[in-house]
Amino acid sequence: MSSHKKHSYALVGALLATASVAAACGSSGAKSNATNQSNATNPTTAAGAASGSATNAPIKIGMTSSNTGAFPVAGIQASGFMQRYFDKINSQGGVNGHQIDFKVLDDGATASRATANVQQLILQDHVQVVTSDGSATSVAIMPILKQNNIPYLFPQSFESALINPPQNGVYALFPLYPQQINTVVKYAYKKLGAGSAVIVRDDLPVWDSSTSAATQEVQAMGGKVTKVIQSTYTQSDWGSVVLQIQQAHPDYLILITSGPAAGGLLKAMSQQGVKPGKASLGIASELSQLTVKAAGGIPDNTFYGALPGTVAPGGASSASCQQLWPQEPMEIWGLEGCAQAAAIVQVFKDLGDNFSASAIDNLLNNHFGPFKTSYTGTFQSSPTHLLTNGIGIGTYVNNAVAPVGSGVQ
Repeated sequence: MSSHKKHSYALVGALLATASVAAACGSSGAKSNATNQSNATNPTTAAGAASGSATNAPIKIGMTSSNTGAFPVAGIQASGFMQRYFDKINSQGGVNGHQIDFKVLDDGATASRATANVQQLILQDHVQVVTSDGSATSVAIMPILKQNNIPYLFPQSFESALINPPQNGVYALFPLYPQQINTVVKYAYKKLGAGSAVIVRDDLPVWDSSTSAATQEVQAMGGKVTKVIQSTYTQSDWGSVVLQIQQAHPDYLILITSGPAAGGLLKAMSQQGVKPGKASLGIASELSQLTVKAAGGIPDNTFYGALPGTVAPGGASSASCQQLWPQEPMEIWGLEGCAQAAAIVQVFKDLGDNFSASAIDNLLNNHFGPFKTSYTGTFQSSPTHLLTNGIGIGTYVNNAVAPVGSGVQ
């Protein structure tokens, strides 16, 4: 569900961010319409972001989100917590007197529908900025947004193309998958010692850079990747993969795939009595209840994964986000949705009444932050267009995500 150089990023062994200055958590998207949109017309001229000069003119934010599809929980939580964050801001008077008009369109986690959604958001809804969830769809919509001079702010995406190379109008909030897996590998090898590793990765090309990064980091930490095994997001028969892992008997199993796929493999391994010598390691999408359910439970402290830019869901530091939607068991996607919304609100607070694309570029390139909430690391302008390099580490304790170490930096 979601897919991703930057300057050096902080190795952090943890999930709990220190509760410091917190441009308050509270809120969630305004008017959200989850609609499937599949056949909008291609824009042929640049729309550009509206200036927002009219008194009390609304701030128009659009989102394409995977509220249906293979793993809808990611989109539902991302857009749902954003909506509630914006609603709270609106109930408090809005941003500098401007209400937030939040339009969400469901893309079913498909690039074609995401593209059509963005065309509608630009041509019909006249949004000033767009955000999204989903790594694969983020790559598909970038050219349309660039063509129409619509800023693309803080998508819940970890795709490397977002910031490689950095370009005006595109800004990433969360550390990308290669950074995530590097941080987890470095943490585990320092904690548990060097050793061999087997990588099991999804077969989509988007995972090539993460696989390469993990291989290089293992070598840098004194280990060796002895085998790379390809799988699929929806794989159900893990027999041959388990056999290959058993034959390689690695110290570490590095999983670069979806949460349900990772959990399915861990379950098949458990049934055959196969496990790595030290630990399994993974990315943010694998720290979720989807992984636990697919695995049928994960033994304590046997899996370490990344939390890019946020703390672990469920703790005191994330409570202000959970309170926005108390009946929804919040996973990492919901917490990241709160972070997206909080950062977008802060951008518009800093802009005053000028919402133009050039004003947004000037702010985010030069003057944004430091900005922080109780459940995130610190966000601020960067020449890489990645606003934070903070990554926490989580594990499973009693089948719930638990923080490891001191916090997101």
